[in-house]
Amino acid sequence: MSFESKFRNFVGRLQNGDFTQIELSKMGDELLRQYNEERKENISGWHGKSSFELVNVVDNIIVTKFQKPERGAEPKEVKTIISVQELRNLMASINFLWSRRGDKDFIKSTEIGQVLYHTEWDNIFKNRKVHNKFTIMLNVLDKKEIIEYTGGRVRVK
Repeated sequence: MSFESKFRNFVGRLQNGDFTQIELSKMGDELLRQYNEERKENISGWHGKSSFELVNVVDNIIVTKFQKPERGAEPKEVKTIISVQELRNLMASINFLWSRRGDKDFIKSTEIGQVLYHTEWDNIFKNRKVHNKFTIMLNVLDKKEIIEYTGGRVRVK
C-alpha cells in the first residue's frame, strides 16, 4: 500500500476516533518512515569518486555520502543537511552570474562561492566545512540536472 493510501486510511480512522494513544503514535511513526522512504533518491557516484543519496525531509535535503578517506580504505558515511533555502540562494547566485557571463559558456565555481558567501575564495577554500558543503550543493544541483558542474565550471541547463 502506498503512502498516500495509508495516509487517507489514517485520516479516516482518525476522524472516527478509532485509535488509542499508542496506536496513534505507532501509526504516525510508520507513516513518517514510509513518507521519507518513498522520497529517497539514490544517485550513483559523481565523477566515479563517491556515491550519495538524497532524502527530502520537510524543507531540508539530507545528503548521505559514502566516501573513502584514502585508497583501499572502507567507505565511511558522511551526512550533510542542506536547507532548500540554501539551494535557492545558490541558484540565485548562479543565475546572477550566468546573466552577466558575457561570451563565456560557463561560470567558475570560485565566482559563485564568492557571490554566495560574500567573501574571497581563499576564505571559503580554507574553511573545509563550508567548502565541502558548497561542492556538495553544486553536485546535488548537477545530479538533479539543474546545472552541469564539472572541473570547477558551471553551466545552467
